[in-house]
Amino acid sequence: MILPKLTPGRGILALLLLTGSVYVNSLGGEFIIGDDYNVYWNNPRILTETVSGAFRLDAYQALPQKHPYYRPLAFLAHSWLARITGRQPFGLHLASVLFHAAAGVLSFLLLAGFFEMRVAWLAAALFLVHPLHVEAVAWMAGFPEVLAGTLAMLSLYCLVRAPGISDCGLRIADSRRAGKERNPKSEIRNPKFSWLVLACVAAALACLAKETALALPLLAVLFAGRRAWPLFAIAAGTLLARMLVLGAHSASLPPRPVTQHLRILAAAAVHYAKKLVWPWPVAPEYELGQATWIWLLVLTGCALAAWLACRRADARLAVLMIPASLAPALAASIVFFSDLRFVGDRFAYLAVLGVALLVALAARRAAGLVLALALLGVWSGMSALAARDWGDSERLWAHALRVTPRSKTAVLALGECYYTTFRFEDAARVYRHGLQFRPGDRDYLDSLRNVGRLPASATDKGTSR
Repeated sequence: MILPKLTPGRGILALLLLTGSVYVNSLGGEFIIGDDYNVYWNNPRILTETVSGAFRLDAYQALPQKHPYYRPLAFLAHSWLARITGRQPFGLHLASVLFHAAAGVLSFLLLAGFFEMRVAWLAAALFLVHPLHVEAVAWMAGFPEVLAGTLAMLSLYCLVRAPGISDCGLRIADSRRAGKERNPKSEIRNPKFSWLVLACVAAALACLAKETALALPLLAVLFAGRRAWPLFAIAAGTLLARMLVLGAHSASLPPRPVTQHLRILAAAAVHYAKKLVWPWPVAPEYELGQATWIWLLVLTGCALAAWLACRRADARLAVLMIPASLAPALAASIVFFSDLRFVGDRFAYLAVLGVALLVALAARRAAGLVLALALLGVWSGMSALAARDWGDSERLWAHALRVTPRSKTAVLALGECYYTTFRFEDAARVYRHGLQFRPGDRDYLDSLRNVGRLPASATDKGTSR
């Protein structure tokens, strides 16, 4: 198959255009009932936050709920964006799309030092259009995931550019680059090549943006081997800061038997494995229960991936990136919530790159390239459709309730949509639907009793009343 010559400039431009074409319909989206309002309207600190205040306090301290979150950089980013855009959805959505595009460009530049440029570009393109990213990119409250992911990519890119690191880890050098010798001494003399310092700074910022970036040290080992130790020290430092600020709320395992923890962990792992390969339908919340044939299929796929990693060094990097990236998400599934629903598309942000790289490696031959390009088109269409859902609260939560009928979040949010638009019969119907799965639930009963009363301010749209 004859394709136009791919250069770094052309590759970057194509990635930017691809991102824009997929997410252009998310730019007109509104605030989503739930966390969007909690972050941008119901938190009085959003327009007055200072740097020192963000690092000393829990970002959600002003809200009635207690959250085990320490994300000072993410909250500062929310605050700065709110001030710059005047809390207008278009500007907030645009910032998220631009950061996501930057993550894709950085992944392209990172992988171009390991593989042929065509493989690196295809992996970055598949990463950008994967439907699991829609929640993080099209949802304004999901911006911390995109911010942390972009900074993590920047950290890895700077790390592999640092002198003396090029031949560590699982680096698979492109044949065109393998014969070129580098002169570390000249790089150290030149301030432009203080890549290790930049990698450490970006890693610290990523960990302070979202807890999922704590996977960064594990990814750095794959790319840089033992030279990745500074990133472990940085991750430990951010965890210590988290404990000092949050105290008892930092993290703790719920009082459950060990066997139940393991069951939740396994169910979450199977869920993410399935969604990474076939990400449809996507929704804000899922049930973790899977049919037996799904478990068997996932286990078979994992066995094949392990076999491939043992046989081919280039595939080893892609395969190992997936569990390394998912480690914080899997830990969160058993730490923060007590039921079987704490999984989210956004938590797999970094793991998507491993799957995308596997597909790109399989596309080195003509037949594989045709299939990979077809998959690129399918995922692009899926993401565009899902991004449209995330632009409207009623549409999103109605879709979520179809995908996850037991979702309490979806019931309360969709009921709120109907309640604030004076469709009281529809709101009552949704609450009664929830009571079928949670008989006697106090939130449902209180909401059902409130149906018919005048709704509160339009800006006070949390998912509980």
